[in-house]
Amino acid sequence: MPGPAKITALFLCKPIPLAAPRNMREGRAMGTLVARTPHKRPKIATLELGRFIAAFYVVLAHLVPDVNSRAAPGALQIWHWIGVTDGAVTLEYFFALSGFVMACSHWQDFGTFGAPLRFWWKRIRRIFPMYWLGLLVPVYFLFGGLEPGYFIRVATLLPVNLNELIPPAWTLRFEMAFYFMFGLGMLPYVGKPILAIWVVATLWHWWPAHELAAMHLQQPAALAKWGGHAGLHFVDFLGIFFFWGMAAGYIFGRFTPGRRLALVLTLAGVTTIAVLHKYISFGGPVQTIPMFVLIGFIIATTMLGFASLEQHDMLRLPRIALWLGIVSYPLYILHGSLLMVFWYFITFSHLSSAGVALLFLGLLIYLFTFASLAAFFIDQPLQRWMRRWGKAKPAMRAAQNAA
Repeated sequence: MPGPAKITALFLCKPIPLAAPRNMREGRAMGTLVARTPHKRPKIATLELGRFIAAFYVVLAHLVPDVNSRAAPGALQIWHWIGVTDGAVTLEYFFALSGFVMACSHWQDFGTFGAPLRFWWKRIRRIFPMYWLGLLVPVYFLFGGLEPGYFIRVATLLPVNLNELIPPAWTLRFEMAFYFMFGLGMLPYVGKPILAIWVVATLWHWWPAHELAAMHLQQPAALAKWGGHAGLHFVDFLGIFFFWGMAAGYIFGRFTPGRRLALVLTLAGVTTIAVLHKYISFGGPVQTIPMFVLIGFIIATTMLGFASLEQHDMLRLPRIALWLGIVSYPLYILHGSLLMVFWYFITFSHLSSAGVALLFLGLLIYLFTFASLAAFFIDQPLQRWMRRWGKAKPAMRAAQNAA
């Protein structure tokens, strides 16, 4: 019968003190949590598929009302709930996934000099090429009417409030603020305290006043003023989902939850989401920060479970899931511009039921085709070139110094 130490290791993030697994394969066979050494992880197909589903939902939320508005009176419309259902769940997933991926990919970089700059460069080269490509369309139509100051704020994704030329771009402004703080958290000596202050400041800013009063706490006036204006993007409640994603990503990156624990996490997460489904969308009828904290925990735990199942080969998805993950960001950020071009050149009105269905399917094919072309023939080659350029630059500098 296994000893207490081995039983504990099956469910807790602790290595086994005796008879510990010597490698990943042996660890999988024992069903334990195995400490991992830094290395480049392959993409997690389950999370990539989830990223695509969330992006696809955003596309549907914008596309369905457009198509339905072209229907003739009495014609059957596209299933209307797609366009009107609250999209909060996609936001929760997006930000939790972002924190998960950041922590999973960069946990080993914390406390190293130069890590923040490398991290920020990686995020810039990932976010901006497709965003700037999408900006070309509205800039073309509005050329001559854009104020330079406004255009700079739009093009740089500064964390400020403004009317977006690309509707989904507002989420990127929050991402850029979170990436800035995450990068600061990588600094040696002061990085982890900065992360802790960031988490505490966010919760303190949003926690219900009556509960703070019960704990004999009062929100500092400076935090209230800053968080309500210039610092809104840095201490927004969306950060709560990012924080939980970070925690789950760190656990997944630093340790590999065992087979049993992975199954428990997945089943518990899915069951809880099913039971509390009406609360998952920003708390539903209970829209409070403590509820957001609970929702973020549930989503992050479920992510950790699915990722761990896949890590142990207990869950396998076809390669198309990774392909859909690659297409998800171009689809998310370009679909507004692609629709703008389509509606500019082609107009429909008073469509029959069949016409509505054909227009809807045709637009889906149009959006997927151009998003895929942008992903595989622009974004991916550009990402590879920038990675090679980033690696070659230090080597060239070292060769020059040696000479």
